[in-house]
Amino acid sequence: MFSVNEDGSTRFSKGPAAVVGTCRCLAVENTSNAHPVSPVARSSQEASQSPETPLKPVLPSLAPDVYRLYFENDPNGSFISTAEGRILDCNPVLLGILGYDHKEALLVQNAFERYLTPERRLVLLDRLMHHQKLDHFPCELKRSDGSSVAVMLQATALFNDSGQITHILGRFLEVSKMNQSQSQILEASKLEALGTLAGGIAHNFNNILAGIQGNASLIGLDPSANTQQKLRAQDIETLVERGAKLTSQMLGFAQKGKYQVLPLDLNRVIENVRIMIEGSFPNVDVRLHPFDEAVVVDADPNQIEQMLLTLCINACEAMPSGGTLDITIQKRLIGDFSKALYPAQPGVYGAITVRDTGVGIAPEHLPKIFEPFFTTKPMHRGSGLGLASVFGIVRNHGGAIWVESEWGVGTTFTVAFPLSQQPAGRRPEPEPEAAPPAIDTILFVDDEPLLRDVAFQMITRLGYGVLTAATGQEALRLYQEHHDRIRVVILDMMMPDWNGIETFERLQAFDPRVRVLICSGFTSDVTTNLLKKGCKGFIQKPFSMSDLKFHILNALHEPAAMSA
Repeated sequence: MFSVNEDGSTRFSKGPAAVVGTCRCLAVENTSNAHPVSPVARSSQEASQSPETPLKPVLPSLAPDVYRLYFENDPNGSFISTAEGRILDCNPVLLGILGYDHKEALLVQNAFERYLTPERRLVLLDRLMHHQKLDHFPCELKRSDGSSVAVMLQATALFNDSGQITHILGRFLEVSKMNQSQSQILEASKLEALGTLAGGIAHNFNNILAGIQGNASLIGLDPSANTQQKLRAQDIETLVERGAKLTSQMLGFAQKGKYQVLPLDLNRVIENVRIMIEGSFPNVDVRLHPFDEAVVVDADPNQIEQMLLTLCINACEAMPSGGTLDITIQKRLIGDFSKALYPAQPGVYGAITVRDTGVGIAPEHLPKIFEPFFTTKPMHRGSGLGLASVFGIVRNHGGAIWVESEWGVGTTFTVAFPLSQQPAGRRPEPEPEAAPPAIDTILFVDDEPLLRDVAFQMITRLGYGVLTAATGQEALRLYQEHHDRIRVVILDMMMPDWNGIETFERLQAFDPRVRVLICSGFTSDVTTNLLKKGCKGFIQKPFSMSDLKFHILNALHEPAAMSA
């Protein structure tokens, strides 16, 4: 174990005295304006020079700043004190808990004075003597105005060679904030359950829409159909597009559908959104505040644009008589996610802030705004899925979101995404079209009979031969029998026997050069992994004739190379 020498250094011994580091240095040196030297870094270096321990310094040269940054940005009230009660250092959160504006006002006091019942601190010292660490020690503290606050203490004791406590390192967690965190988890669990339900509904609905879309496309291309029938078919396709947009929002809420994840600079996204907003809301003054360097996150560009556009449209609609919309991009060190809808890990994030000067959100509505189908708009103007899809997109990208609103003043949404380790990338350009050779055969695999029938007719109209299969096993059998003429396999992801993953792996095991297009109502990390393993593309249900033609041609242009 480590022990503390009289000169403040540390050494390794076999005695019972346990020490984490010479935190006395951290507290005392903090009173100067210079950057404090991290006691942990110092003790590690000194220990490494001692013949009694094989420890080597492994902390980087910036360790003092890192440890000071951690201490100051701890979302809980951190402190260092002596056993006698002298408070050596504390962070801003503890000042807030106790109601002080300046650290100096607290450091001149004794810790015993801040306990509502001073005897409670004696109990703390006694337990630390026996256990060295405490994870959950409930107590009440006195604030500067005389009121009390309930807290939970996490504490670690440092000992000298005589086995006496010299210092206490601790963190006070406000009980009210702990209850708030539990409420966050319950709310997030409820939304997650609703997301699962929404995802299932959207998947089935997409299959229905795919059948309707396919038939409408066939009617539009039927030479025997009259003009009126073709116009009706166009109306059907328009309604399908509206339905597909609705399911897209549901899938966004269900945290499904990251189609193309790229390193994305958030500064570029806001410029695209500004152009769309200014054209639709000329009475709103849109102000962009990009960061002075690239803020790159790993994200689907289309989904991030959809998320930001939804937030901006909502903001503009909250300003019917005009107002100001500020969109700000930042790199932010975030340590406190207590206001976020979902807890996240502290760290540096790419943040988007959307602030309006609109009517604000009523306090009774604020807890419900991310729930699917909740809306305060008239029935014909809102589906109640906009903010629900925003929530799903943010969660699907590992981010966090929170909102602050004051009735009659305005609303601010903040979205934070983990920073990428890669430079910003570009979206790939589509391959040029080419006429399909008539001899090519497409194998279409789906367990829905209606979809197989519609796809058969659509692919035939495109000039290809067609084989269809209802299961993964049937697909493998047909491919083994006709692999010499099957150029592309269009594969559904959800089937009763083998799913899309198993079917693809078996097809690839038989023929490593097989060209497979994934066809589904949504994507997931599994789909992304299949694309990395050699699948040639993704077809989103519902698909039109032009969608089908585009993806088949792209797959045919792709080299039939073996997967890595």
